[in-house]
Amino acid sequence: MNMGNVARKRQKGTSPEKVTQSPDEAACEQRSAQETHQANAPEFGGPMFLPNFKAVGGKLVDFDADLNDIDGQYVLQNVAKDGLAYSAGFRTGDKLFQINGTNIEGFGIEFILDLLRTFHGYQVPQLMLAVERKPEIAGEPSLFIWVIFKVVWQDGIPKIEVIQTLENDTDEMPFIVLGPSFAWRGPPVVAYDIYIDGKQQLYLSIQKDKVVFTTYSKQSIFHGYSYYGGQPRSGNVLAYSLQPLKPNKKQPESTTPVGTAGNTVSAMDFPKYMLNKKDIPTDPRFWYQKHYQNGFSLESVVAKGMYLAMAPNGEAMLSTKQTELKVNKSMTTASKWEPSSPAMTK
Repeated sequence: MNMGNVARKRQKGTSPEKVTQSPDEAACEQRSAQETHQANAPEFGGPMFLPNFKAVGGKLVDFDADLNDIDGQYVLQNVAKDGLAYSAGFRTGDKLFQINGTNIEGFGIEFILDLLRTFHGYQVPQLMLAVERKPEIAGEPSLFIWVIFKVVWQDGIPKIEVIQTLENDTDEMPFIVLGPSFAWRGPPVVAYDIYIDGKQQLYLSIQKDKVVFTTYSKQSIFHGYSYYGGQPRSGNVLAYSLQPLKPNKKQPESTTPVGTAGNTVSAMDFPKYMLNKKDIPTDPRFWYQKHYQNGFSLESVVAKGMYLAMAPNGEAMLSTKQTELKVNKSMTTASKWEPSSPAMTK
């Protein structure tokens, strides 16, 4: 495949008044560029924009980089040296593989570009992007980089404030601790089916306000919300809820499995404060998810040392034994903002 870069969709040296664009301007500009280059460039994609949180529904912030789909990989190109992406630490050739801790493989380039630039009511200003950077010397290992940043404004011009940068020689994200409280990482929110494997696959479900393992139903489709915080060695912090990011008005209140200090499992609602950008106190909805070779376990954040398990009657319980759970791509039809993906949140 021709690996030539797609030309930038704006002129270098753009004045401060043009560092942002309206959604309509961005769409028209992208269509024009695609028509101009469709004969020369087999890649798909376009310029990267971020929401302008100072003017919701207004202009977009140009990230000064393109994101193109090249053979199924999402590659940053045309990263301007005086632009926002470069100041955040990204470089031309970096391969984007995670957004806010969620693997984006298979999501589709248009979905990713829309996700990055759309403010949909819950998105937090803080953003975490993870990239793989190929070595300059052949045979050397790749470098995996996670950058947590946000857009700030100085004299009416958008700038990047880097909160934290982490590096690793594998795609396993280093644990991040930002304080004693928790903070939602932000979208995307992915739908999963969680089950115990055996003679018959029994799926985690909520039936009549009880958390059970049973045959598959619509009450087995859990949406994974990933958080910063907690004890790094215990695993990544998640909450699983039947409630999607855009809840259905008919959604029942008891949607979220919780572990209690009394070593039981019950169901609660999923309130809006669980989507706060910071300072969420310790909550029974939180679970430590620890990965193994063939599956993972869920430890209650409230009841330390107690893991999600199945009682003989099929009801969910807490046990000192680390029950091995597995996950499937959800059988549900995903909405625009909640793609169903085989990629686990790591």
